[in-house]
Amino acid sequence: MKQVVALYKAFRGGEWLNYSLRSIENHVDGVVMVQSQRAWNGGVLENNCQSVVARWQRQRPDWVHSLWLETSHQEEQYEVGLAFIRDNIGEDTAVLIIDSDELWDDESLVRLREHIDAHPEVHYFTAHIYTYVRSPLYQVYPVEASMPIVALQSAKKQPLKVRFQDQSAGPVHVCQDVSFHHFSYVRADEAEIIAKYAATSSQEIIASKASWLEEVWPKLPLGRDLHMTTGFEWCWREIKVLPQLPFAPGRLPRCCSKVIADEESRWKQIIKYLPPNQTLIPTPNDNDAAKYPEFAALAEDVGLLRARLKMLYLEALVLHRIAGEVSGQGRILEIGSGSGGSLAVMALATKAALWAIDPFAPYDETTAGGTVRGVQEGDCAEFWATADHYGYLKRVVHIGLNSDMAAAHCPDGQFDLVLVDGNHTYEIARKDLELYWPKVKPGGILLGHDYTTRFPGVIWAAEEWGVPYSVIPGTSLFYARKAKA
Repeated sequence: MKQVVALYKAFRGGEWLNYSLRSIENHVDGVVMVQSQRAWNGGVLENNCQSVVARWQRQRPDWVHSLWLETSHQEEQYEVGLAFIRDNIGEDTAVLIIDSDELWDDESLVRLREHIDAHPEVHYFTAHIYTYVRSPLYQVYPVEASMPIVALQSAKKQPLKVRFQDQSAGPVHVCQDVSFHHFSYVRADEAEIIAKYAATSSQEIIASKASWLEEVWPKLPLGRDLHMTTGFEWCWREIKVLPQLPFAPGRLPRCCSKVIADEESRWKQIIKYLPPNQTLIPTPNDNDAAKYPEFAALAEDVGLLRARLKMLYLEALVLHRIAGEVSGQGRILEIGSGSGGSLAVMALATKAALWAIDPFAPYDETTAGGTVRGVQEGDCAEFWATADHYGYLKRVVHIGLNSDMAAAHCPDGQFDLVLVDGNHTYEIARKDLELYWPKVKPGGILLGHDYTTRFPGVIWAAEEWGVPYSVIPGTSLFYARKAKA
């Protein structure tokens, strides 16, 4: 197998560099660090990679080579590094191009080396890049269209420019099965982000500090077209909030846990000031009841219904009105029934048959603040007690399976109303929308809950669904009505 050496431009991102080196350690034959403290805008900024490089040099002096270059131009950094490889390691050495805040998984590096050996005629190799912004759980979606250069067939003099730019100097091989992870704007200290943002403004047409750092950055993971480069905002179409870290915790810096905790704390503070339709499964309270006294008219015993409900009173009233449009001969299906509060609201509005899907088992929930383990909304005993109390016990068909498995037990085109209120993780929410839209009869409605900033996965799933929908003002409910036959 051909010899491969990693070429770094080491400037900032020191908190990631140790883990970046660990991620490639068993797959490259050497490392060349081109260090500088010149920012891309020409200013001087402390290089926070030096101590990491020095430690690795002490541990593996024959593996890590460090060069110091006072330049702010990437092209010159690349060329100095390639010249060192040609003169000291061998001009036919293949080169892995990598930055200090980039990590690789073992499988991709194995595949990349296989591509290099299989295509000796190719000059450049490109791969997919997974980018993370603000948090290691905030992944840019979809995968960026630009596939950067990740390897050179040899260190022979080649006009290598910025990795995303001109690759016309020689044949390019696109490695569709290779990817790496770029923690571009993930730092424990927000001042690092501001410094990095300022340092890149001379080589990219960066939007003003006010328009990105003050308008885009604080709202993440929400928003669309998020890239800071003017004219290329679409490159970061939106953020996917991951249910778990992309690597095992031991392979990521300890700062990751702090960043995630800070993000969760930030979102908790933001939520306090958001309108009611953007809160986390709000618990109805006396103040809410005072605003909507008509809620008391739903049932003589409001106390039990309040305890079982996992939506605002206004949302319950809207749900009651929509369910009231279903005739006594119709069918209603709910995904994620919990203690049965929302099902009771619908049962009090119509005599229709009721179908409920809920395995009553703990599950992992995804919020804008991260992953919450072992969530469980209600249990089987509470569900049936609610049905018995409000007199619809004999009208309920319960399917105790996860929603993807339960779909096979629900006939297509037979439900007047489908309420999707299960797991809020993007993948599951989107699958629920796709699986249960066919269950709606012509003229019927699919209704979704928790279209909120707290659950960006639901928003993302709805937007990727492909079915036109509307959000009901003042609520976190969204709906789509199927055309009549």
